[in-house]
Amino acid sequence: MTELREQVRERYARAAITVLTGAGAAEDVGGNGCCAPEGGLGVQLYDALQRDALPDEAVLASLGCGNPTAVADLRQGETVLDLGSGGGIDVLLSAKRVGPTGKAYGLDMTEEMLSLARANAERAGATNVEFLRKVAASRAFGSAELDTGLIERNRAELISSIDLDPFLATAAFAELAHEEAEAQRLAAASGDFWSPWHRVDGWQLNAEAHHDFVFVEGGAEHRVRVRFGGDAPVVSIAGREYHGKSARTHTVRDGNDWHVLCDGIYRRLSLKPELSDPDEEATGSLTAPMPGRIVKVMAMAGAKVGKGEPLLILEAMKMEHTITAPADGTVKTIHYGAGEQVLEGAELVTLE
Repeated sequence: MTELREQVRERYARAAITVLTGAGAAEDVGGNGCCAPEGGLGVQLYDALQRDALPDEAVLASLGCGNPTAVADLRQGETVLDLGSGGGIDVLLSAKRVGPTGKAYGLDMTEEMLSLARANAERAGATNVEFLRKVAASRAFGSAELDTGLIERNRAELISSIDLDPFLATAAFAELAHEEAEAQRLAAASGDFWSPWHRVDGWQLNAEAHHDFVFVEGGAEHRVRVRFGGDAPVVSIAGREYHGKSARTHTVRDGNDWHVLCDGIYRRLSLKPELSDPDEEATGSLTAPMPGRIVKVMAMAGAKVGKGEPLLILEAMKMEHTITAPADGTVKTIHYGAGEQVLEGAELVTLE
């Protein structure tokens, strides 16, 4: 039985990963769904209006043999538990029916499917859904304490926290590889391939080489530093050195978002821009990317500046680097004048 269970789990895990990584539909893995000799029956059970209201990935993950939401008499405020929830299609449809005062839970034995379902819930903007794995193995479930308060009463046992560090480290190295590829492309087009401005390894004169990232998940910021100089890069997360273990990972970049799959578990991490959001007005400070000397100031306090407008010129490593406004805003303070020396990280301009 254990061997058969693992075969089923492995098949559904591969189906989930296929959808998560954008490689196709779940039914493309190892044949069709359990009752779909012609393929795609699971999807056909849902009408066009239902499918249009769902993320594409929820529809692509469908391997079911029925549409329980078509016959279930669901009402506002009710609680729903879907056993074998897969990519979450029935949970998401049920969540719409029970409304914000209700709750829809999905239970699945496959961590990869749970990751896909959670990603689909995030895409759908569903706030009254939750996906679980441990319900059937819990003491309360085995004792038949089955009522709508089961999950809330046993939340500590059923819902375990996930260590985010492996996802942060994976996203940091993926972003470094992306920036390295982009830098090489720009270097090849510039005619000066060896220019230090094309380096992404954080090289600094007489200082530790490092690259800092800030990733955001659920509104919380997580700081990651990758240090260079030894036999291999060293990762620090929130100031503590991270020593990870071997894991199966897959990453996909979508704008500033990194979709990270680590040992079957999915997380989406948003890379915070180094200066500011280009779609918002510029606020905060612009800092010196390396030690140097201010050779020219082109803005003054109180001046309104547009995105990309030059503010001052910094000379460093015998090259001139123009500091520009990251977005529209107003100059609050110019902290240095022409001819003054600045250290790396020094606040040059404050915008509001």
